[in-house]
Amino acid sequence: MDYELKVQSILENLGYKVIKIPETDIESPDFLVFDEISTYILEIKSKHPSDVEVSERKRVLDTGSVHNIDETII
Repeated sequence: MDYELKVQSILENLGYKVIKIPETDIESPDFLVFDEISTYILEIKSKHPSDVEVSERKRVLDTGSVHNIDETII
């Protein structure tokens, strides 16, 4: 899945103007996002579970139990 295109589509559907910042060798944000009032720069990040987390989830689910994930995102 191309997360950048999905995020861009969501923001545009919410009424924001979205400009893709060209990629270079230097780390930089992905988008310039703005409306009539505010301007934002946005860096897209994705998180995937570690092998340990995947193994633990499988172990718990294989027992028929519910596996909970508690994460702070901010």
